[in-house]
Amino acid sequence: MALEPSGAPDPGKVDVGKLKSVPHLFVFGDHMQGFPSWQNFIKASQRYQAALSGAGVKADWIDLPSIGIRGNSHMMMMDRNSDQIAELVVKWLEETRTD
Repeated sequence: MALEPSGAPDPGKVDVGKLKSVPHLFVFGDHMQGFPSWQNFIKASQRYQAALSGAGVKADWIDLPSIGIRGNSHMMMMDRNSDQIAELVVKWLEETRTD
């Protein structure tokens, strides 16, 4: 699980197929416009997520603003709506559980 990761593996340099049994979740909030470094982090994460999905790995992406959750900094676990974000993550974990 990656909550606004500041990097991602280069899919051209790793065998993402080895991760078929490891589900991935990427969560991004807002307030990243105007920050070139964050735009690069997002693009790297999108490339990695696309490679994972292409290899048959469950790799989900939650864009908080697109589902109506706004106002998050990079430290979303410390923001006022952190409980709401935690609920999303817990729900994803429960739905993805593979016991």
